Amino acid sequence: MSVLRILGLVVPLALLVACSSSPPPATIQENEPNDTFAEATLTVVGTLAMGELTTIGDLDLWAVALAAGQTVQIEIYAARMDREAWKAAQNTASLTVFDTDGTTSLYFQNSDSIDYGGTNDTDSALFRAPAGGLYYISVANSIAANAGGRYGVRVQDATFPNAMFEMEANGVAGSNDDAMTAEPINPGTIFGNYLDDESDYYSFTITEPTIVIFELKANRLGAYGAATKNFDPELFLYDSDGITEIANIDDAYFYDPAIRFQFDVNGTYFVEVTKCCGDAPNSPYALEFTSLPVPVGLTEVEPNNAIAEALAFPASGRIEGTVDLMDSDFWQIDAVAGRGYSLRASHDESDQGAVSNANLTVLRSDGTTRIRTSGSSGSADGRDLWIQTTTETVYVRVDSTEATPYAVDLEVQDGSFEAEPNDTAMQAAALTPGSLGTGVIGAMGDVDHWTFSAEAGEVVHFCIYAGDGNTTANGVGRRSGFGSELEAAITVLDPMGVEVATTVLQAVTDGNGPGNGNGNGFELSSEGVIEGVAPVQLVLVTQGAGTFTLRIEDEAGNGDANHTYMIERL
Repeated sequence: MSVLRILGLVVPLALLVACSSSPPPATIQENEPNDTFAEATLTVVGTLAMGELTTIGDLDLWAVALAAGQTVQIEIYAARMDREAWKAAQNTASLTVFDTDGTTSLYFQNSDSIDYGGTNDTDSALFRAPAGGLYYISVANSIAANAGGRYGVRVQDATFPNAMFEMEANGVAGSNDDAMTAEPINPGTIFGNYLDDESDYYSFTITEPTIVIFELKANRLGAYGAATKNFDPELFLYDSDGITEIANIDDAYFYDPAIRFQFDVNGTYFVEVTKCCGDAPNSPYALEFTSLPVPVGLTEVEPNNAIAEALAFPASGRIEGTVDLMDSDFWQIDAVAGRGYSLRASHDESDQGAVSNANLTVLRSDGTTRIRTSGSSGSADGRDLWIQTTTETVYVRVDSTEATPYAVDLEVQDGSFEAEPNDTAMQAAALTPGSLGTGVIGAMGDVDHWTFSAEAGEVVHFCIYAGDGNTTANGVGRRSGFGSELEAAITVLDPMGVEVATTVLQAVTDGNGPGNGNGNGFELSSEGVIEGVAPVQLVLVTQGAGTFTLRIEDEAGNGDANHTYMIERL
């Protein structure tokens, strides 16, 4: 899974390929005809199944064997694999999961059903098999009257330590619908079912200062059963009286909410799973509950109210202090070129001890020039993120409109910064699986090159973290751009220098999916639901072995110090 997810709101649980006596094949090709359940092509967990939907009216059916209770995620690579064909067809791929009877639809996912404001690849973040047997996956064109392109679909095991199950019976109301009947939970994953117009309450106990993280996976699963829209949920945290609201959030990952909150007072508290909007008859969900000890912070020593008095920030850790309207605090970071930095400040809606929001400003070594960051310090999930392009001392100013204690957590993501010149393939540095490269398109017309090695038939997946989150479908826009203004275009060249794959970040301007355009034209985001933090992604299957070249540029030819990027090979 993506190492960049450690800078997200919550560290997702590990996604592991199923173990067997021999590894599954890397890819499986569809066998036409595969338009009926009886003709479905068999695939296996961990394998990329590949097909194409270039014929109007075509659909492909796949079959996969799952054990009772097995949890998987299902990824669709369409825009990420063949963006130009899908864009030309003004279409996206839809995903339907059918039960073992080959008739009952369990989940449906496409750009219109998830309805986030743009078109992108429509994975299903979680599917839990209710019984053992052969399940069916349909991949089709979202607009049946249009053609599509090439695609891949992959089912991957997803493990959830300490799995718990809602005690209230599926489809029955009244058992845990308020704080008085809340079900007690511990850290782990709670599998539940939401019944429309009711709420599910859970209680948890705090015995020492603790950071709790709740992430709900519901909207990203798909529309359940006969529903035409995905469940749009909301999370609430309540004080020990079960009434006083501590925090709530609607959207964090697409329309799924997530809350991070620091408790400083011992007691029993409550979390409510409910709906934000629309109808949600009998919608399954998974509520991931993480508990972390509060880190010991470095406490400010006054005076630190000016650049010259700035205190040193721990290399990766927490600082603490107090600010008010007349008192700003300064800290300094010895920043290293190529690293990604994330600062999270405590707020009155994310920290039991905070009175007001603590606002952050990141300044370059001159103490004046502001570093462009992404994220929002004024929200419970806000962080200031940026990619460092020079090794220098940077300064962090903490202030607030009223007196409040604060804490700021620093996370650092190591990356290998580009070595200029790298304007040609001969000058490129290598990317290995799991590695992270960083760079900057520093001037108009600048082009960066990286190389990677692959075997024939290897599945290669690249994620680019760059671009203003407001310009794409980007279900996690506040956490994706790392302060970058780059509208990235990436191209892969084979060992002979022949272009074999390409994709771009392009503004999504057409409403909510391929069927709901507003007249501004069809655009397509090469973003997935599962790896949604990366607004630009590219997946390819290599046709031969050797050293390939990856070219990165701005799609409009622009460039300056703010056109930064991170590139990760998964």
